[in-house]
Amino acid sequence: MMKPWIVALFGLVLWGSLAGAREISVRVSEPRAFGYFIGDVLVREVEIAVPAGQRIDPASIPRPGPLNYWLELKSASLDETVRQGQPHYRMRLEYQTFYAPLEPRKLQIPAIQLRIINGQEESGQAVVPAFEFLSSPLREIIPETTSDDRAGLLRPDAPVLRTSTFTERVGMAVGGLAFLAGIVLLAHHLAIWPFHRRRTRPFAVAMRAVRREAAKEPGGGDYARALIALHRAFDEAARKRILAGDLDRFLSERPEFEPLRPEIESFFAQSRRAFFADDMMGARAELPLSELARLAIVLSERERAAA
Repeated sequence: MMKPWIVALFGLVLWGSLAGAREISVRVSEPRAFGYFIGDVLVREVEIAVPAGQRIDPASIPRPGPLNYWLELKSASLDETVRQGQPHYRMRLEYQTFYAPLEPRKLQIPAIQLRIINGQEESGQAVVPAFEFLSSPLREIIPETTSDDRAGLLRPDAPVLRTSTFTERVGMAVGGLAFLAGIVLLAHHLAIWPFHRRRTRPFAVAMRAVRREAAKEPGGGDYARALIALHRAFDEAARKRILAGDLDRFLSERPEFEPLRPEIESFFAQSRRAFFADDMMGARAELPLSELARLAIVLSERERAAA
């Protein structure tokens, strides 16, 4: 059997812990108590613990604003956490003083009473004590002057230093010229304006024409115009008229297009079917505008790679 004194000691410890859990504790971290001038800000941090099941009434939290003619509460924030089932609060208060004393003077920030509620009923109060601090005056420094030089109280404006920007301007000019040269070279490489109609890149021009017609699908798009645009590209690339029988010589002179021989032969076959066999719908069904646009894009890419 457990000895009676051990039982009594255990009960005393348990009672003390439960009693501590039922108490309201307030701990304040204060700023320094001296060395403040007009306009300075003081920050107070308060930690509050309340019994389980209770909380701080939000209506009792001070609201920012003037407290008197020389003190203003700039901000008041409250964060809540729960530790071992007991609510803990951390409140941050920022005050700003506007008092301008003629000599060092002790001032006081008033106390705050926070109402603790259990449900809707008040069960206690947490008091944040008042805080005293020392406010110091601002002393004017009077410069020494003579009766002959009363205007010497004001110092002249500092002279403006003139620095040369020649290096920066040269750098900007060189950078601008390099940028323009890059734009021109890129336009030449991609065969866009003003290089979009040069003879050395006819497939780029044809590709744009074919894609314009393919974009009108479904139901639209001039199939004959797309075929003619691609024919003109072959003619300009070979510098003469190209028919189906001329493909072997053309591909031997332009080997970059040799891997596309099946697609090119299909194009010429469907073109002959459309224009000479008067079967435009059949040719369009066999080689639709989307496939014709894809062929034009690949031809333009190979033309650009070989340029």
